[in-house]
Amino acid sequence: MAERHGDRFGLDRFAEGDAIEVTGVVGQYDFEAPYDEYYQIEPRGRDDLAQVGWPSTYLRAALLILAGGGLVGGIVVIGLRAAVQRRTQELEESRARFRRLAEATLEGIALHEADGTIVDANASLAQMMDTDREALIGKDITALLASAPSVHWDRAEGRTDAPVETELVHADGTTTPVEVETRTVTTGDEPVHVCAVRDLSKRKEWEDEMLRAKQEAEQAARLKSTLIHNMSHELRTPITTITGYAEVIMEEAEEPHRSFALQIRESGRRLSDTLQSVLDMAQIESGTLEVTVQEVSVPGVVRDVVDRHAQAIEDKALTAELDVPEDCVVATDRALLYRILNNLVQNAVKFTEKGRCQVRVEPVAFGVRIHVRDTGVGIDPAFRPHLFEPFKQESEGVAREYEGTGLGLALTKRLVDLLGGAIEVDSAKGEGSAFTVELPSLTEAEASAPAVAEGPMN
Repeated sequence: MAERHGDRFGLDRFAEGDAIEVTGVVGQYDFEAPYDEYYQIEPRGRDDLAQVGWPSTYLRAALLILAGGGLVGGIVVIGLRAAVQRRTQELEESRARFRRLAEATLEGIALHEADGTIVDANASLAQMMDTDREALIGKDITALLASAPSVHWDRAEGRTDAPVETELVHADGTTTPVEVETRTVTTGDEPVHVCAVRDLSKRKEWEDEMLRAKQEAEQAARLKSTLIHNMSHELRTPITTITGYAEVIMEEAEEPHRSFALQIRESGRRLSDTLQSVLDMAQIESGTLEVTVQEVSVPGVVRDVVDRHAQAIEDKALTAELDVPEDCVVATDRALLYRILNNLVQNAVKFTEKGRCQVRVEPVAFGVRIHVRDTGVGIDPAFRPHLFEPFKQESEGVAREYEGTGLGLALTKRLVDLLGGAIEVDSAKGEGSAFTVELPSLTEAEASAPAVAEGPMN
């Protein structure tokens, strides 16, 4: 009663015959007997006049509060129930999505307890085991695998090692190669143990096929090397005889027989060089070409190479320029160094019609640097990426301008790699070419290390 008046008033304040208009509820609030002297007016609305008979104003207030509290409680209960239902629906939808995902994957998936007991499995795992999914529930996950259970038991405890390859054991005793990976995932306060099983049957078949193909390729390479070795012996002997007799005829015969003998000798040398290039390439690719390290006098090798092509240089009226220090020595394989220089000088002479061919040797701290320059036709920039590929030539076909197999520079690059060196080329079409070879001084240990040639021989 917020507007209750606490003032008392006596009835004697009114005279007999006074008109009194009561605008509230009159209550008797005497403090002393006979309790008929004082009254108090509680101003309220007209409706309160009809409620004077209520037991108590305080009781009414309490009832109103209880009614309001019940209403609020009901609203809260309804809200909580709706939230619980919504959360339950979300959880069911999440479980349904997980179930669909587990059923869609090709991997076998099993949910299991900490002791390995399977509590659920997807259809893929049941298909791998040739059984029903219900038959897997309750079994020990480690009992389905051929390897020691401890391997997978440790992983079930939550360790994240690499996947384990093992075998899946079927009821009839047959096995399937699989890869097993187990993880422990915490959802809320409960750990969930997930075991994924991947079928490796197809991968194993592919690996076996690849292994067989590799073995067949290695066998073919060995047969090719054996064939080349045998053929090189069978061809080298008659070629040597032919070139030898041709040189004898050149010394004793007169023209035109002397010219015929010269052509026979040059053709025999060309055939011998081609055979040697093919043999060297095959040996490099098969890893059978041995490197014999020794102290090599570079000037002697350069002179031998230039003397080999002296006749061609003289026939073309070219100028041969040599700049080689006499004390230049490098620890390498002399035969392979000769092959490298011979290929470079041979190309320089072949592709140069006029001008000069230059060989310059520069001793460096790590070994030796060799420059072979010419003023020949040069190399087209479009052909540069294919320069060191086997059997590739800038001019190809029956109408090609220059002879050769296209093995010279490819073999040179592989020989340089085999000796631990590097080769670079600088060329412009119509202006000539410059090849730079850097070779280090080798030790016996470095020479015995296996070297892999770049790119296969076609």
